[in-house]
Amino acid sequence: MKHYFAPEMQKRDNNATMTEFVSEYKKLVGLSEPEAKLAYVDVCRGLASYGVTHFRVQLRQDGKSNEKILGISRNGIIIQDAETRAIEKQYLLTQIKGFNSSPPQFYVINLGEHGDPINLITSSG
Repeated sequence: MKHYFAPEMQKRDNNATMTEFVSEYKKLVGLSEPEAKLAYVDVCRGLASYGVTHFRVQLRQDGKSNEKILGISRNGIIIQDAETRAIEKQYLLTQIKGFNSSPPQFYVINLGEHGDPINLITSSG
């Protein structure tokens, strides 16, 4: 089963993920190939990270840097844990009031009344 999961997913204990994987597989048994492909696309579209471009970043909060993944989509931004890929925060584009950058690869996302500014450092974008 491990060859079905990304390397990041294989590193951690993921019994819940494995159970969900098996239950979803059982739903697809007996489908024709086109039906199975359509079901696969439907599952992918249902993921929160579908259509998101990801960047590894250092999130600076309270003088500390934490490695995170910043996802940018057509609807907004997502901040994920770098190890588990769990979504920690989501902001719609309507919540983002501004965006500033300065070399080398330092970015600030201004959320206005929706929260404190997000300070990011990245070399990937």
